[in-house]
Amino acid sequence: EGVEFTKIYSPFSTTMKWLSNIPLTLMFGLEDLSFKSETVIITKSFKDLQLLSSIHSDVCSTQNESEASFLEENQKFLLSKYKKAVIFWDNDNTGKENCKKFNEKGFGYFNTPRQDYEKYSITDPSDFVKAYSLDLLKEEFKKKNLL
Repeated sequence: EGVEFTKIYSPFSTTMKWLSNIPLTLMFGLEDLSFKSETVIITKSFKDLQLLSSIHSDVCSTQNESEASFLEENQKFLLSKYKKAVIFWDNDNTGKENCKKFNEKGFGYFNTPRQDYEKYSITDPSDFVKAYSLDLLKEEFKKKNLL
């Protein structure tokens, strides 16, 4: 029997937003990669993994945007299996700064447009689709040759 994991989000708590027994280094979706594409997209939440999987065949997710959540063995695995490995984390300062650390290791990055963050606080793919549409997100991906 496998281990069951639980992750609870409390958006209104100022002291404890997350309650979880999921190891920080456990990535979602690695076992579901199809290797149909030359590009893998790495996002940072299960909701974004589900959303992006609806438009791209090869998507996985870290637990958060920290270096500690993305083990070197997982980095090497993804870089060895795909021509392009693109990180799609939040476009806030934390997400952008941590993306830069992985750029130096061979990963590309993609963020929702900065002006949407500044004007509407849209930080991630789910927020973008909620505010606009899945079709518009696809167009943004096509502009960057990700689809």
